[in-house]
Amino acid sequence: MPAKKKKTVNYFVSPQVSKYGDCEVLKFTGKDARGYDFAVELFPLDAIAHMGQKAEKADADRVNMYVGGNPDDIKDIGTEVEITLGEKGETHRIDRAAMVYIPKGTPHRCRLARRPSADAWLLSLTLPPKYVEPETGEENKV
Repeated sequence: MPAKKKKTVNYFVSPQVSKYGDCEVLKFTGKDARGYDFAVELFPLDAIAHMGQKAEKADADRVNMYVGGNPDDIKDIGTEVEITLGEKGETHRIDRAAMVYIPKGTPHRCRLARRPSADAWLLSLTLPPKYVEPETGEENKV
């Protein structure tokens, strides 16, 4: 008898893998329970140097989080990242863990001042157009 398909099997998404230089980047895409598209990307900071320097406009609201890979000091990203935002190209520099909100339509780019001295990551989340809490039925209550 074949195994019964589990109700939650669609909650798992396998990544697409891209190469930038010698770095692998993971990208997860799909639709949430309300039908909104989502994307989650995980980059080693080293990959930024291979991704081009041209500013691009965000096609949706986005949050980029920069974190270090050392579990004893996760705030240390081991480099300086230059983040340019907006039509006038305002530039900000970070050298510790940070999160940047990029509204839809905002030109942005980031570049490394130097190669990271340790593992560090960029986690990019593409946000749905509006957060609407999913309806929950009696079967979802704990």
